[in-house]
Amino acid sequence: MRGIKQGLCGSFIRTSLSSIFYLFISVNALQVKAETTPRHRSVDSLISEGFIKASFVSLGGYQGNCVEASLENNTGNWIYVWIEAGRRLVADDSTKQDIFIVKDNKIKLGPWAKLKTKVFGFCCQSSDGAPKTKMKFNVGYMAPADWVRLAQFLSTSNFENNTLQAAVWCISNNHSISSVYGEPEALVKALKDTLGSIKKIPVPWYTTTYETSDTSVFTGDPKRVSGKFNYYVKHHGDLVVAIKNKNGHTVKILSEFYNHGEGSFEYQFDLNVKGWSKGEYHLVVYEDYATVLANKSFKIE
Repeated sequence: MRGIKQGLCGSFIRTSLSSIFYLFISVNALQVKAETTPRHRSVDSLISEGFIKASFVSLGGYQGNCVEASLENNTGNWIYVWIEAGRRLVADDSTKQDIFIVKDNKIKLGPWAKLKTKVFGFCCQSSDGAPKTKMKFNVGYMAPADWVRLAQFLSTSNFENNTLQAAVWCISNNHSISSVYGEPEALVKALKDTLGSIKKIPVPWYTTTYETSDTSVFTGDPKRVSGKFNYYVKHHGDLVVAIKNKNGHTVKILSEFYNHGEGSFEYQFDLNVKGWSKGEYHLVVYEDYATVLANKSFKIE
């Protein structure tokens, strides 16, 4: 019996020692992995500390991969460069647009190596001119927290450039969230909700598009307002859908329905507002020219 106890005790000790050994090896392996995982550093700090040289030039245009970064490693070590989403590159020409970066760019730069990479960003000054090819930018600075929050949202997205540009202008130039449109609808809604949260305002239910021009990146002249909403009809009757201004005057009759049926319905509209005065309007659904079934407000701004 004593021999059995000693055997069991020895086996327990050997098992415990083995477990401790493997635990020690595992912990050290994790530590080694953590220590060897490269830590990317801000391009700005690497420049200021003399580890790298960097220059930024326009590739022409003001959307998407519109800037080229040239990086040069001043050391004999590997350097991990981070050109951050949320950084604002400042144009050398003050009449041209700065570029707001909306996608992270992490680069592995070998000893004494030189490398060129494209930077994905958008104009953040809608009243300035488009950058010309070869125009220079400096490394600029990290934008305010609200801008960075938008950039981080956009960094993982695959929206079309026009959608991304409209979103940037909503923050940089206080454009209406209604100016943001695109596909897919569900993701654009998530983008608008994010913008509404950042700006701390309700998200418009409609979309506004603007006139385009060959001489400016943004005209600020509303062209069309479109959207859809639901309404409910309790009884058969005649319906009128009209646009009224803030004073209650009818500006336009959009639709007239005679002997309209009962139930829930969706109304879609796409309205040409070119030349309309800026301000608040109401899209009103009347039953029998008296009872208001829906009243949706929108702004031309």
